[in-house]
Amino acid sequence: MFSKAGYASETRVVEVTPGSQSVVTASLKVAAAPSRIELISDPAGAAIALDGKETGKLTPATLDVPKGEHAVILRKLGYRDVAIAAKVAEGETAHVSQSLKSGSGGVNPFGKLFGGGIPEGMGALQVKTKPKGATVKVNGEAAPKITPFKIPVYPGTYSVAISLDGYATVSQPVTVEKGKTATVDVELTK
Repeated sequence: MFSKAGYASETRVVEVTPGSQSVVTASLKVAAAPSRIELISDPAGAAIALDGKETGKLTPATLDVPKGEHAVILRKLGYRDVAIAAKVAEGETAHVSQSLKSGSGGVNPFGKLFGGGIPEGMGALQVKTKPKGATVKVNGEAAPKITPFKIPVYPGTYSVAISLDGYATVSQPVTVEKGKTATVDVELTK
């Protein structure tokens, strides 16, 4: 394999027999610049899903993508999901800037879990505390309920901060998987 930064790699298969030499040549071509989508949202910090898969990145971000059309979804707690179609030519960068609207369009990440089920493509975050009545921030956003509660969220890793007057604040990461409930159960200390 022949490779050099800035060039497309070339591979050759060579058969060498005992007592002989083989000459292998390759002409490397300049690699095409990557295609990219640059995403900015107002407010920042929206989770980015690309072509139906969570990227694990938050806005603002730049994603390397194959050329062509891509489906982008921006999600932020307390805001409506935004679906965007971004077409990118080879070696170009598509710039997408989107204002998020507060409310609950599409699937409301803080909506009720009807019948105890978890909405399609989501997981659930359950937070319990002793004593009850603590406020919770998920990735810096205030949860709409005090403990105990269970809310649907998109799969991913979240930073959960729990606070109650007169008690020490507890912060911890929690990973939520699709179709499963992740539980944070904390006994607060004074």
